[in-house]
Formats: sequence, structure tokens, C-alpha cells
Amino acid sequence: MTGSRVFPRAILLLLLIVATGNLYFLRRHCLNFLHGLCVSDANCANVCRTEGSNSGACRGFQRRCFCTIPCA
Repeated sequence: MTGSRVFPRAILLLLLIVATGNLYFLRRHCLNFLHGLCVSDANCANVCRTEGSNSGACRGFQRRCFCTIPCA
């Protein structure tokens, strides 16, 4: 292959890898808001696991509990 044919294919491959990586990241990290004020990350994670989520953490300025859930 000549250099003029390799470069466009390399760019296309790079774009596919980047696009697929971003979709994979978005699919893995879905968040679900859980009502109430969040005081402790450990407590939030325990409540989230009790309700069927993978885990949870306090987030945001208002310190709300967000659970991580499996995304489709």
C-alpha cells in the first residue's frame, strides 16, 4: 500500500476505536437518582445495593445519592 492509502484508513480506524470506547463508557456508567440528602458515601452505597443497584455515591452540590445501575 502506498502512503496515501494508509493514512485515511488509519484515521478511520482511530475514529472507530474512539467512538466505540465512548459508547462503552456511557453504557457502563448509568446513574439513577435516589431521593433524599446524602451524608455518607458508604450509606448511599449500602442503600443502593439494598435496592438492587451495583453501588452508589454522593454527588453534586446538593449532595444527593446516585446509584449505578446496569444499562441496557
